[in-house]
Amino acid sequence: YEIYRFQVQAYKGKKEYKKAIDAMMTLYDKSDDIDYIDVDVFKLDKKYSFALLKQRIASEGEDLVWRYILSSLYQECYMYSEAIKLIDGMLEEYGNDESLLAERGDCYEMLDMVDFAIEDLTKALEICDAEDRPYYSASRSSVYLSAGMYEEAIEDITVYVDRYPTFAYGYYARG
Repeated sequence: YEIYRFQVQAYKGKKEYKKAIDAMMTLYDKSDDIDYIDVDVFKLDKKYSFALLKQRIASEGEDLVWRYILSSLYQECYMYSEAIKLIDGMLEEYGNDESLLAERGDCYEMLDMVDFAIEDLTKALEICDAEDRPYYSASRSSVYLSAGMYEEAIEDITVYVDRYPTFAYGYYARG
């Protein structure tokens, strides 16, 4: 898979953005690991990327990977309503998934729809593994903070601080 990552970087350096995007698509075709989503590559030519991802989704029967990548691109392009619609479809098809709920919660937060954001992040916290709890707690803490719910924000960020006492972020956020 490293060859495709190298191709992406080489094409980016040469400013051959469509080829870089194509190489990134090939990387996802060949890999089951979607933890590495370099949305910045897709942002190099948004029009091309949107068309390519939508075409891929249409031709492959609503594949979750391509929809997730498209959702991430929508978010990076500040198209939160579009991302929410796409995530709604994924949640309807695949059921509650903590990462999708958190992504949708982040979109709601960006749209200042804090009640929906808190609801989604709370659901994510209810179903996530213990190891992921600090991250979702930190996300919900951010929403509480923006809503002026300071006690709840401190309570949630403390979960993060307790798990990662050497990371400055938690102390900064709690302060």
